[in-house]
Amino acid sequence: MLKHFLTIAFRNIWRHKSVSAINLISLTAGLVGALLIGLWIRDELQIDKFHSNDEQLYQVLLFWDYGETNSTSEYTQGPMAAELMAQIPEVEAATNISPAFTSFNFQVGTESFNTTGFYVGDSFFDVFDFKLLEGKSEEVLQQSNAVVISERTAMNWFGSTKDVIGKVAKLEGEDNMVVSGIFENPPAQSTLQFDCLMSYQKLIDFQPNRDSWNSVSFYTMMTLNENANPEAVSEKINQLASSNFDEAVDFTAFLRPFSDAYLYGKYENGQVVGGRIEYVRLFGIIGIFLLLIACINFMNLATAQAARRFKEVGVKKTLGSKRGHLILQYLSESLSMAALSSVVAISIVWLVLPAFNNLTEKAITLNISPISLLALLGLTAIIGLLAGSYPAFYISSFQPLKILKGISNSDKSTASIRRVLVVLQFAIAIVLMVGVVVVYQQIQYVQSKNLGYEKDDLIEFLLVLEDRERINTFVAEAKNIVGVENVSSGHTPINHRNRTMEVNWEGKDPELDQYFYLYASYYDLPETTGIKLKAGRTFSNEYSDERHKTILNESAVEAIGLENPIGKRIQLWGQVDLEIVGVVEDFHFQSLHEPIQPVIFRFMRDASPMLVARLEEGREKEALAGLESLYQKFNPNIAFNYEFIDQRYNQLYTSEQKVASLAQLFAGFALLISCLGLFGLALFLAERKRKEISIRKVLGASVASILELLSKEFMLLIGISMLIGFPIAWYFSNEWLAQFAYKTNLSWWLFAVIGLAIISIALLTVSFQSVKAALVNPIESLKNE
Repeated sequence: MLKHFLTIAFRNIWRHKSVSAINLISLTAGLVGALLIGLWIRDELQIDKFHSNDEQLYQVLLFWDYGETNSTSEYTQGPMAAELMAQIPEVEAATNISPAFTSFNFQVGTESFNTTGFYVGDSFFDVFDFKLLEGKSEEVLQQSNAVVISERTAMNWFGSTKDVIGKVAKLEGEDNMVVSGIFENPPAQSTLQFDCLMSYQKLIDFQPNRDSWNSVSFYTMMTLNENANPEAVSEKINQLASSNFDEAVDFTAFLRPFSDAYLYGKYENGQVVGGRIEYVRLFGIIGIFLLLIACINFMNLATAQAARRFKEVGVKKTLGSKRGHLILQYLSESLSMAALSSVVAISIVWLVLPAFNNLTEKAITLNISPISLLALLGLTAIIGLLAGSYPAFYISSFQPLKILKGISNSDKSTASIRRVLVVLQFAIAIVLMVGVVVVYQQIQYVQSKNLGYEKDDLIEFLLVLEDRERINTFVAEAKNIVGVENVSSGHTPINHRNRTMEVNWEGKDPELDQYFYLYASYYDLPETTGIKLKAGRTFSNEYSDERHKTILNESAVEAIGLENPIGKRIQLWGQVDLEIVGVVEDFHFQSLHEPIQPVIFRFMRDASPMLVARLEEGREKEALAGLESLYQKFNPNIAFNYEFIDQRYNQLYTSEQKVASLAQLFAGFALLISCLGLFGLALFLAERKRKEISIRKVLGASVASILELLSKEFMLLIGISMLIGFPIAWYFSNEWLAQFAYKTNLSWWLFAVIGLAIISIALLTVSFQSVKAALVNPIESLKNE
């Protein structure tokens, strides 16, 4: 009997080629979208889960309470890791990781290499499961001049991974670093991506002030023993940190599972409230909806064909076929179509996966394991049963006597169900389209907003020289290069985190807890970066004692409460007295998720290794060539590596840009499937009204009037979809935009444009079938009468 059902199923699929093709495209599109989303979600859920000690691997976070405001930070004190291992028995191993200085220049022989990496504690390989191929975990980071490199770095530096232990690479043209170990390249599922590791002690030798309980600038990771209670350990860590921290500010240390950081990175009041997991859930729902509207299409097309199968059902029932047999026959048709769609969908996914990986910047693979195969078979069965259940039960319920007399039992209830399903389809598509446009608008807003400085044609680069006078000379000579408008040194206005609460002034409220961000500045830094001066002056070599002067931004002036700030004084750390000589306009140095914070500029007598240059528009290549030539003069054999500030700024919104790209893709899938559904309903309506259309034509009706007859119902359904979809889209768009302190507005015209676009697409879809029905010769439809 199964063979018979399958034979009949494939005969019907082949007989009705156009309808079968629409079904195949619809189900395949839904499956392709759902499979891509499923693969993306699987990869997201596997991030950082590859460590064998995942359940015991934690990160220390600090919750800072400033009274009216608070924040949760991943940055902790440098000495914390060593103290945790020494004083808390539950801690098996702990390491600190430097979040900054992740790009290093190494010279091997006469070649120069830019290599990403971290300064880490010597227990790093005891905490994490990054496999060492050469060297022992307890030894490779013991020496301050040791460097551990990845396989690909060993190949780049030495052309081999063999016999490289003990070889020397010169760091930043000065320090001889000895290769002490080689590790496997970090897997794609790791959020920690690096090609070299150096000892924490190496950084402290260079910057001893960072090895302090009052310096909060490291990540602290640890593994606990299996019987440890994370909450009890958090209490011990909190007591340890509080007893060593001198600043009079309340904070609480607590633990977070390391692998949770990627998906659950958003905190409010010290409690996790979301993160990337929100996007995972969102796209999971979208995947389900794609499959659902694809199944709806199958139902609509199956019921549209029902009129053609009335007599078939009547004859079969008259000859003794039971309803159960008929249900199995129609379910076998839907299951066969679902199986065929699955095969085509898998083939398409396999072909487009490289492009999808480029879009998402992932390394997703299509592994057909027994479990995934079983899951795919289950999904195919569910889709087949869901898509075919309603048509099967609907068609098999026909009464043979009425059918053979030409009386159909197709009633208003079944038509209402189809209309509801189409409304649901387009409501989903409308929500997705609005979401895509809103995300796109916000990204455009972010990229075009006046940030308070000029990010275009602005570069930063390192010039590591011990003699600061030589850096001063470099800055002076660089200003004379053709195509270079200005050069300075100090902190660039992008993603800056150096801050302090120890700022005092006359009349300060002793209860006020306010963070001020500290910017180091050489001469011409505001002029070079394009930060606008509002009052007073900037630092100038025309004055002799600039070290005791400072410049504030507008938010700092407001926080201090000064009406006429020029000439007033502030004090840092209870000992550095500064006179305010200038005020600059507010500028965005963090992402637009964050409000602008108070900033204090401090003068540097000598330029620091971090340099910033403004290039002349249209002469960038000429300017960069000149800077590179000068760079080689001061730092021979070291590559001139620079970064454009606008590129760094765009990196702050990488997550949103990826989401926007994915949303565009899957909104396109939803709209395609919805239009196929509308086409199916148009096919059904044209089939049901074919005799009415023929009679109207015989009586003189025009094609336009028939087109109006068949289209007005669909326009009503689209209107209802908009009434449902637009409020839902408005709500979720507002919720998403609430993440940004500075955001675009939801204008009425946005919904009007999307509404017109949906109506136009729907009209084009319906018109094709309506015009086709209107042009049919009336004799063809009436000849049976």
